Amino acid sequence: MERNKNINLNSWEEYDASQLDCWPFRRSTDVINGCVLSLGNMVGGFPFIIEGQSFFNSEAAYIAGMFSQGTDLHNQIQELCKVNNNGFMAKKTIRNTYADIKRSDWAEMNVQWMLYVVWCKVVTNADFRKTLMAIPSTVTIIEESTFQSGSTAQIWGTKNDELRRYTYARKKELAVTLPNRASIERQLDNERLSICRKQGVFKGVNAMGKILMLCQEAVLNHTIPPIDVELLRSKGIMFFGKKLTFDVIPKV
Repeated sequence: MERNKNINLNSWEEYDASQLDCWPFRRSTDVINGCVLSLGNMVGGFPFIIEGQSFFNSEAAYIAGMFSQGTDLHNQIQELCKVNNNGFMAKKTIRNTYADIKRSDWAEMNVQWMLYVVWCKVVTNADFRKTLMAIPSTVTIIEESTFQSGSTAQIWGTKNDELRRYTYARKKELAVTLPNRASIERQLDNERLSICRKQGVFKGVNAMGKILMLCQEAVLNHTIPPIDVELLRSKGIMFFGKKLTFDVIPKV
């Protein structure tokens, strides 16, 4: 079944896995039909360039936008983001440490900034672009965050209650035959994708999955994704001492 082309980055969705060809990703090692779903912001190995600045991962570039007020301290925080080669640690040691001085209007612009960041990653890293474009264009790409507890788990991703119930029940079954927790987790990972691709309903905004689908469609159509440049321009984003104008959006 062809996915919905009218993608709204802010709307709540319910994706029925029994009706849609859902490809949920959670780990960088997730594989479906031979495609490695190394799509998340925390994933390393896909360095890219945004506005002339090199980043090791898209999480760090996203965080750099959070601290884009242009003061000396905010510029220093952006420099920390630039040299960080671990997305998880960027979130833990930079974003969380300086949370009290992030942009006050961050919630108004963060999704559009993320779209711009991921698009720059698609454009400037051929390996990431190849990874994304290997996924069939009919697939519904979903960030699966069922077991995440953060307040944004169902904004960037989705949760699947049936997957949660299955996982808890299966853990009890596996505990009888497998020797330790690590073995149980490995087996659950092996089973997770085959189960959640076909069962349950993924619920959430799925902003990251939608961003990836928009970028994929833009590459296929030789255009750019629908980035709200007027919104971003109005925010006066200072990026390494330069005010961004978004006059030229990069293309593949």
